Amino acid sequence: MIEFLGWLDGILWGLPLIVLMIATGLYFTVRSGFFQFRYFGWILNRTIGRIFHSDSGAHDEKGMLTSFEAISTAIGGTVGFGNIAGVATAVAAGGPGAILWMWLCSLLGMILKQVEVTLGCYYRHTNEKGDFYGGPTYYMECGLGEERHWGKLWLVPAVIFGIGIFSTFFVTSSTLTAAQVVSGAFHLDMINLGGFQIEGVIIMGVLLCILTYMVTAGGTRKIASLFSKLVPFMSILYILMGIGMILVNIRLVPAAFISIFTNAFNGTAAIGGFAGCTVSQMIRVGMARSVYSNEAGWGTSPMIHSSAKTPHPVEQGLWGSFEVFFDTIIICSITGFSVILSGNWVDGTNGGTLALSSFASGFGTVGSILLAFIMIIFHRHHLRRMAHL
Repeated sequence: MIEFLGWLDGILWGLPLIVLMIATGLYFTVRSGFFQFRYFGWILNRTIGRIFHSDSGAHDEKGMLTSFEAISTAIGGTVGFGNIAGVATAVAAGGPGAILWMWLCSLLGMILKQVEVTLGCYYRHTNEKGDFYGGPTYYMECGLGEERHWGKLWLVPAVIFGIGIFSTFFVTSSTLTAAQVVSGAFHLDMINLGGFQIEGVIIMGVLLCILTYMVTAGGTRKIASLFSKLVPFMSILYILMGIGMILVNIRLVPAAFISIFTNAFNGTAAIGGFAGCTVSQMIRVGMARSVYSNEAGWGTSPMIHSSAKTPHPVEQGLWGSFEVFFDTIIICSITGFSVILSGNWVDGTNGGTLALSSFASGFGTVGSILLAFIMIIFHRHHLRRMAHL
């Protein structure tokens, strides 16, 4: 399965997609007058800044989130598998330099996600109950088919998008990653069941599937509600663990910064179990993991944001821009530095296993167990989010 997912990753995140993402991001950046750079402070003020002050007189705040709900939504919605296993894989496959390309991709991703979320809210519909819903297919039909007079040609990008989004239901490594982390944290390499030796990762994978079924079956609302409340707290806990990892290795931070910037332009030679990489491979890996983590241009965010209560589509689009910044520049950087500082990225492991060993090097068994619980929570939250889509 790992080999298959690795092969599929190379196909789906190849050069054509990377070029398309960069070209689209540059197009909107230039057409908007470099909005995400010139108005970065304003974006923060209109999103996370609302927690610290009231926006009196701007609009009716009926139905707006409370301060705690806002910060929980912002953090809980941006921390997940991509930030942990995805970033660890990027460093393992591309070296420290992949982090810089991840940062650069996120700067273009900020305007990409802002545009798609804004379009999702602008072209959204309401059902008979008055609830909002929308997404890429809606603004393709209305924006291209009706306003741009494409006729039925809007179905072409809609079908391509549909194939891509529905494939995520069948090709996903979240269960495998979570199972690897849990079995590794509790040292369950092999389990004896009735005289048969079965790999611990298989047993954990089965148990996680059962847990997911129990939570999503519909009759266990209390369990689902509990997990929803745990996600923000687990997100904050992960951030604190990452900051702690950096503080423990504070003397190595300058060297880590230097390795990120130097290796980004000259590749990384083979070290230990690390196979080395070229600059092109590093760029591809870094940018692919950035998009996988922050979902900029992916099309999933407009579906969720379209149901939000917002006074104007652009207001909600600003939240999309903030999420990309917080997701990649803050959270992914924490993971990246933790992996680099541990030195374990050269031992030949990747994904959740590498993240687990990295935090174990700083916090011991406690770090392993905490990360295992965090991955379980994120696994269930990830599948619930996919079910919502």
